[in-house]
Amino acid sequence: SPIKTSLSAFYSMNKSSCMEAMSRMRRMAAIVSLKAGDYYSALHHSSLLLQSMNSDSSENEIKKAVVLYVRALICLKCPEEIKGVMKFCEKEYSLVFDWLHAAISAASNRHEEAVYRMHSYLLGEDANELVGVVVVGIFEGHAE
Repeated sequence: SPIKTSLSAFYSMNKSSCMEAMSRMRRMAAIVSLKAGDYYSALHHSSLLLQSMNSDSSENEIKKAVVLYVRALICLKCPEEIKGVMKFCEKEYSLVFDWLHAAISAASNRHEEAVYRMHSYLLGEDANELVGVVVVGIFEGHAE
């Protein structure tokens, strides 16, 4: 049909613009999914968001994507996958997020250890934007 052909032509000619717009929507979709308790959808959108990042992405953008991804993993009780995220970030972006150790503890239902690790992390570094990652993840996982 002519409409299908014109849409295909539009998207193929404007692929980079469409991919950029989709990346922005993925972040919001992951946030809404987390708030709605749909952790698998949050995981899906945040993983695609993280995969769309490249070496030119800022550390702050990568950190925001990792936070969304890890919050979903905490709620789904997936500590091994969080370890994989740590290795991925170190390998792909040369970034080490020490606060992920607290997230691993939270995903393993070791909440006291998670709070202790996050407290220790915060004493060593200023990370105000990450304070709630583990605590919110703990409570979201038990809201069901």
